Amino acid sequence: MHAVMTRPRVWLPVMGIAIAVLLDLVGRHQSATVLQDSPPFVPPAVLLSESLNAPASLLLGTMALLAHSIHIEQSFSRTPIPRMVFYGGVGLLWFFVSLEVGLRRTKTLSPRYRVISASAAVAVAMALASFGVAAWRQDQVALTLGCATWSAVLTLFYSADLAHFTVSLSNRDDNLGNC
Repeated sequence: MHAVMTRPRVWLPVMGIAIAVLLDLVGRHQSATVLQDSPPFVPPAVLLSESLNAPASLLLGTMALLAHSIHIEQSFSRTPIPRMVFYGGVGLLWFFVSLEVGLRRTKTLSPRYRVISASAAVAVAMALASFGVAAWRQDQVALTLGCATWSAVLTLFYSADLAHFTVSLSNRDDNLGNC
């Protein structure tokens, strides 16, 4: 039973990374139809990969901002480190998704876990919303839609989960008062 539940925790991140690498490889063969300097051309396959994995793009954007703030942005962007950070973020993203789904399918979650996971999800949703606004200002519509979708899904799912949890606690307290 335990081995069956850990398989998705392995194959879901591996598949996420494989799809991101595949889209990057396809993107290398896509070229701009109109030559222009501003905004720089980003292949549609890469845009799709970054929007599907918006939380990993947020991690990459944070690393790029850090590199810019300590004046190593040029050298940082010329190395394979940015793509490795992105692929690592994709793996972590899909590992946490598979972990959350696996835990919710197998057992009842503790109140502490529910509050911590909801708080972390709200923090990520807020960061994604602000990252999406920054992407919108740079005319990166696909990344903006990815950030908005992830923010909405995280907010709605965990809000509904906390509302259900609050109702179950209030019902439990009412039942204890009736005894």
